[in-house]
Amino acid sequence: FSISANPTSLSIAQGSSATATISTAVTSGSAGTVNLTASVSPSGPTASLNPTSVTAGNSSTLTVSVGASVPTGSYTVTVTGVEGSATHNTTVGVTVTSAPANDFSISANPTSLSIAQGGNGNSTISTAVTSGSAGTVNLTASVSPSGPTASLNPTSVTAGNSSTLTVSVGASVATGSYTVTV
Repeated sequence: FSISANPTSLSIAQGSSATATISTAVTSGSAGTVNLTASVSPSGPTASLNPTSVTAGNSSTLTVSVGASVPTGSYTVTVTGVEGSATHNTTVGVTVTSAPANDFSISANPTSLSIAQGGNGNSTISTAVTSGSAGTVNLTASVSPSGPTASLNPTSVTAGNSSTLTVSVGASVATGSYTVTV
């Protein structure tokens, strides 16, 4: 039998995983059972196969998992197939890259409010994960020029969640335009 991998190289960020297809083929005789194992050098990422044995001519899925603390760099996964007295190998090169930094976006809905003196208005402040994982976003609000007051509830959210901005206008606040920055 023969054994091959597709793709033959993987680029995986810390804390992530990726897969490759391990294919076998009959090169002589009949199709026997090929037992598959995977090893990684140097140690760091982990490799698993599903299934771990196939009839020659069929394939298995190699999953390479990279923990968040695995050092960046190059690794080699060797997949060994054994059918009777025949043994063949194929390799998959793995490049571990740094995990993307956590980042987020923020938006308001609505983006404008018309509030009478003595009244208040609300806007929903939404956040979304743009890279990395969902961290805690601490929120503050300021008003320019001074006059209305702005408050947020809650004042911190996990990225992907939202907060309510309340703008309060006192009876003596001058009419005009103000900008609330969150």
